[in-house]
Amino acid sequence: MRRVFSPARLARLGPLATLVVLLSGQIAAATFERPIPQPQTDSAEAWYFIASLMLVVALAIVQVLVNRR
Repeated sequence: MRRVFSPARLARLGPLATLVVLLSGQIAAATFERPIPQPQTDSAEAWYFIASLMLVVALAIVQVLVNRR
């Protein structure tokens, strides 16, 4: 079995790992601001409709191809 980290490399990562743990606590302590949802635009609704139609067309094509077998 091959070792991924040598003991010397683990010794060097010790202080770095400690620093990461300490800094991550500071980052997690920052206040979370909840995003405000935006209303759906007419453009987004149009693209959703086009995508839905394309999905139905793709499913119909697959049905035709499967029935040919």
